[in-house]
Amino acid sequence: MNKEASFKKWPLVSWEPEILISGGLVLTLFNIQPKIVALAFVINPLDIGGSMIVLTLLSGMAGTLAVGFAIHLIVRGFWIMKMGIAYGLAPEFDSKKFNFKKPYEQRIQNMEINQSAEMVGKLSSLIFSITFFLLLISLGFTTLSIALFASLTPLGIPDFVIISLLVILLIDFASFGYLKKTKLGVILYPVLWIMYQLSLSFLYRDIYYYLINSYKRVKLIVGLAFYAITFVLLAAINSREVLGLPKLITVEGRFEDYIRSSYDDERDPFTRYNASISSYYQEKNLMRLYLHENTIVEAALDNNAIRISINDQEMDPLSIRDYSGSENQFGYLFFLDISNFKSGKEHLLNVLLDETFIRDSNMGLNDTIYAQIPFYKE
Repeated sequence: MNKEASFKKWPLVSWEPEILISGGLVLTLFNIQPKIVALAFVINPLDIGGSMIVLTLLSGMAGTLAVGFAIHLIVRGFWIMKMGIAYGLAPEFDSKKFNFKKPYEQRIQNMEINQSAEMVGKLSSLIFSITFFLLLISLGFTTLSIALFASLTPLGIPDFVIISLLVILLIDFASFGYLKKTKLGVILYPVLWIMYQLSLSFLYRDIYYYLINSYKRVKLIVGLAFYAITFVLLAAINSREVLGLPKLITVEGRFEDYIRSSYDDERDPFTRYNASISSYYQEKNLMRLYLHENTIVEAALDNNAIRISINDQEMDPLSIRDYSGSENQFGYLFFLDISNFKSGKEHLLNVLLDETFIRDSNMGLNDTIYAQIPFYKE
């Protein structure tokens, strides 16, 4: 194959925009993850129907798409490596120059880097196209979910009915249009048509049917299954943070309770929190601990049922003051002497509730740990 003819079809410079788009989307999708989680704490108190479901799905989609675009960048880099060598060096490869014995010569006898580079290039282009296709689908289904919840919830329609409509559309989509072959699909045509329009299907309908037409159903099912497994895994991890459940994954050798909202200098505005200190890095020997005013704290203070400890050493606050500040902060400040704790080390502050108070409070409490905040003393 002539070198010039081989590379006229796919010059290097023509793929630079694709790499930039993919790289930009990877950075955007990875950085948007914590913002979605933080947004959940703002929206949750507003009690908007279906908002937490939409945010959880959106968070899972963002993580899954970031993985897809990251894979594309890796494969595209592999392609550029092969293409650079193939384009910069002589295209003819002579395996006899190495004078290898027969078993080893056979492994390099039919080596053709031009074809190999072209194959990897097509693969990376396909990965980019399908991932961008999934991005459009994700945006479409998110738009549809928001539209359905926003329009039907005020009418008193329960969330499970709206979710059922979304599931019906998802079944039709994942089954490659099975409902369109049945009488039920004919009956539901007006509903499905409206839902498909709201899901922005006009942006990716042609790609959807070309994929069905070009690949065996088994390959498409395996691809969808991989996407679904990745999505469910990431959505499960993110939803535990969104919904305040225990984390599935922790990092060894570091406090797993490190949460930005626990530190006044890192906390996003209006983020929900129960307790905070001024900063993760404590520069002085006097620490300020803030407890948000709520029924638990009020009752515990009235019954002298709050205990504060650092590294399991009980602390006696120097003073306790009422506090009201910006962003609707109302609560109490505890001033703690931390001069006897070593500098240059990480410590753990615990706000504890007495077991007797938990048992007698009738507030549904089952954990003596009210708050845990790691900090580093400089």
